[in-house]
Amino acid sequence: MKKILVLCLILILAGCSCSTQSSSPTATPSATPSASPSASPETSLYNTKDYVDYLSNNYSLTNPSPIDNLDGNALEGYTFGLDSADFYLLRFDRNNESASLWLDEAMTNGYIEVKVGDQMKKYYAVVNQDYMLLYEQEDLDSGFREYFQNFDYHSPSNPNTN
Repeated sequence: MKKILVLCLILILAGCSCSTQSSSPTATPSATPSASPSASPETSLYNTKDYVDYLSNNYSLTNPSPIDNLDGNALEGYTFGLDSADFYLLRFDRNNESASLWLDEAMTNGYIEVKVGDQMKKYYAVVNQDYMLLYEQEDLDSGFREYFQNFDYHSPSNPNTN
């Protein structure tokens, strides 16, 4: 099941059609691969591994691992489990117009919908600047959501990040 979800995530990032049920325009991210994570150091002093380490300080994450072979708009990604649910943490470059559309849509709607094959797949989303956390269960613990959003990746004095 986890392999299917990772495949769905890769399809998301490879530029599948993204839409919402609102009247807003449909965002269609580019299928063009992004720059490597090192190409955008000014956007973050930390990477997704640092973010996962921060989350691990207060939550018992299971099987955290990097997502390899990301195509599309994400610079890097990590997957992990929490309370028997799978999560995907992605870092984007806000200067990339297509990536910015993904982040804005997720922030506005609280989810993104992705066409996988001939079906739409819904992922709930929380955004913190250039980072997006994707998950399938609607009832994300509010404490975890708040803790996720409190990570300040621009600050070298960020608490809980070594």
